[in-house]
Amino acid sequence: MWAVLSALYHAKTHKNNVYSYSKYRGVLNLEGLSFPLQVKDIPKFEKLNTNIAVNVLYWDADDSDRQQLSEFTIEYVSPERERDKQINLLLLQDDVSSKRHYVWISNMSRLVAGRTKYDGKTYVCNSCLHPFSNQRVLDNHIPFCIKHLPQQLVYPNANDPKDCTLTFTDIQKQHKIPFYLVFDFESFLAPLDIDDEDRNTRCIDEHQVSGFCCYRVTDYTQYQTPPRVYSGDNVMETFYNHIILESNKINEIIREQRPMTPLSPEQLEVYKKATVCGNCGEGFTHKNHKEVMHHNHVDGSFMFAACNSCNLQLKPKKCKATKRHHITEDEGARKHYEDNYFLPIVFHILTSYDSHFVIKNVGR
Repeated sequence: MWAVLSALYHAKTHKNNVYSYSKYRGVLNLEGLSFPLQVKDIPKFEKLNTNIAVNVLYWDADDSDRQQLSEFTIEYVSPERERDKQINLLLLQDDVSSKRHYVWISNMSRLVAGRTKYDGKTYVCNSCLHPFSNQRVLDNHIPFCIKHLPQQLVYPNANDPKDCTLTFTDIQKQHKIPFYLVFDFESFLAPLDIDDEDRNTRCIDEHQVSGFCCYRVTDYTQYQTPPRVYSGDNVMETFYNHIILESNKINEIIREQRPMTPLSPEQLEVYKKATVCGNCGEGFTHKNHKEVMHHNHVDGSFMFAACNSCNLQLKPKKCKATKRHHITEDEGARKHYEDNYFLPIVFHILTSYDSHFVIKNVGR
């Protein structure tokens, strides 16, 4: 309250802030608000005071050692950008973490002067704290910036290998999947005979599926099949029948889990000389033994020496299942599906178009 009043009725000199602004307390509508006011309650304040918009920055001393463009964090940006009174506040925290208070930012240009080499007055965007040399450039920038949430740039610490090195744990996803399907639908516009004068818009045509093509993609020549092309009646029913048929056939192939074929002298030599896991790259030690010859479960061929943990991760993946004690008929069908192996399906224009056909007929 005092920070907002200091912005509305700022004085160049005064002895006592509380005394100077106490006579203006009645100007603000504070009905139903509890103090100290939390950041999440600022929209309530703006709703009660329809001519005021409040933006809040926060400064955390713990982050000052990180390599950032600025030590300020955008805590709250008001959506009310057209209001007459645009007030920027800085939220400060005492040594006691529970004690925080607001102060009015009288000059945003000076506050973020370190973000530019320009030595004159700047015009600062409240959403990204980027300073601009004139108001016109800022006005052109704002419509594009407000499409996104408030943001700031944080760079990794070059002196900390854990912070500046990108890592991931799902190393098994670097390996090819044995099978996947590629689908594409074809459709046409069928005229509709609907005459509804009560509606502002009238449906003229309807998209109807006329056919599809499915191709099984795999590196194993013995399991490659010609593309399945269909055009005719009951397209979606035929589509789902084909999906289930392909899923069952591929499950039979993967479920066979062929044992590893005997190693040739060259492969045995490669295994003996291996000092790191062929999957995760970790060196073999007395705790991470080289005991596993990882092989292809579809054709039985030897692939590389692996640690035991990676060997388990590289097994063909099943669909995720949920354990239940009581299984209904529907849940039994779902459990049968979840016992099968995961089969990826790639659609052409799924998000924008084909998903409408798939979802409408997904009842099975």
